[in-house]
Amino acid sequence: MKNYILLVVVFSLFACNVQKNSTKGDKNIEIITKNSYSMKENIDFVIKNKSEANIFILNPLEINIEYFESDKWTKQSILYCPCENSCPNPPQMLEVKKSKSISQKWNQKITWCADRTTKEKQATKGKYRLVIKYRTSELGKIIKTTKEFKIN
Repeated sequence: MKNYILLVVVFSLFACNVQKNSTKGDKNIEIITKNSYSMKENIDFVIKNKSEANIFILNPLEINIEYFESDKWTKQSILYCPCENSCPNPPQMLEVKKSKSISQKWNQKITWCADRTTKEKQATKGKYRLVIKYRTSELGKIIKTTKEFKIN
């Protein structure tokens, strides 16, 4: 059986006893994750709404990871759905109630389609970041926030 991206969206209040690396400077969202991960370790992100109102995460089932190389950030290819499968379109937006959280998980696989087949490779060591785009109202301005982490 092929290994595919494990993507789980869970509504919950999240508690964890590991060292956390959280977003600073964004008044609406806090992204919580460890500072560094070993190769092949699942990377867990908790995206917490810390505003006084509901927020709207854009493309909540798509993991948006960027890799820092040669002084620039490059988006990594991470498929929502294996090439061989017929998957429903992912939701365009997810409402997160105030004080609530969602979780995402990335298995460190870079994935792409070639000849209608899913191809994958292990992410390399280095500096990465999760990119989250959201709105504070359904039709509001898009806000981008990021959280950096390393793969050692």
